[in-house]
Amino acid sequence: MQEWMQSLLDLQERDMRMARIEALVKSVPAEKAAAENGLKAAEAARLAAKEGVRNAEMAIKAVELDIEGVRTKMRDFQTKTATIKKNDEYQAALHQIETCKKQIAAQEELQMAAMEGLEAAKLALADEEKRMAAAKQRVAGMLGDLDARLANCTAELETMKAQRRDTLGNVPPDFQQRYERLRASKFGGGNRVLVAIRANGSCDGCRMNVTAQIRVNAAKCQLATCSNCGRILYVED
Repeated sequence: MQEWMQSLLDLQERDMRMARIEALVKSVPAEKAAAENGLKAAEAARLAAKEGVRNAEMAIKAVELDIEGVRTKMRDFQTKTATIKKNDEYQAALHQIETCKKQIAAQEELQMAAMEGLEAAKLALADEEKRMAAAKQRVAGMLGDLDARLANCTAELETMKAQRRDTLGNVPPDFQQRYERLRASKFGGGNRVLVAIRANGSCDGCRMNVTAQIRVNAAKCQLATCSNCGRILYVED
């Protein structure tokens, strides 16, 4: 195999490596967005838990107001009993006082349930705050790793681009043009443009048979392409 053919093979390996690195670079924004969305979800859960605490506190306050209203009403009836002269009116007032006591007892049960709900809501909020803190730390690490990946990959790509120019200079112009054209087409990215002729006489890219003349041309390191897929062919030593 001539030296320039080896240079072309080296160029292809470098281009495939660069394609993989470029894919890593392109994936960074989406991965950052996914990480940040996870953080937003954790924040939304924390805010929902915080709202749960606020609602529980409002429920307790509402019950307290109801209790105070009934107690005020009961005190009014108790005050009136001292001035009531008629027995039926006095008994009616006592009945109202007893009703108020029952209402207060029922409201106090609701108050206890609301207080238990508040404690549960506070525990839920504490859990969500821990998850939020962990998510912040995790996402910060992920974003840092992604930034490092981006910087490292960008630097490596710049180095490889310079190496690519040097390697490409060792390849004959007709091979350069054909290679670059194929690389810019359907065989670009991580696909091979330059493939060997297999021992059975087929193209290693599409597995179709190669004519004898094409095999001869490839053996002489002349520009030989597969008549089926168009890839550049070479013969391994």
